[in-house]
Amino acid sequence: MSEVVCIKTFPYRPEAELAKSALESYGIKAVVTGDDCAGLHPAVGVGSGGVGLLVLHGRAAEALEILEREDD
Repeated sequence: MSEVVCIKTFPYRPEAELAKSALESYGIKAVVTGDDCAGLHPAVGVGSGGVGLLVLHGRAAEALEILEREDD
């Protein structure tokens, strides 16, 4: 079984979902996780450390490179 790691946290779920979509367009499976009641209560997510973006450990470096390119 492959290990899943959090590569980045976001203050709000929509930002994390956009990053997830970017990764998936490159064939990298990603999962958004956070305790913000599925986006209904964003302040809860911010207070609990944000919303995490998870990928398989073996794709983490590639995923971070993609996100850096997307931010430029």
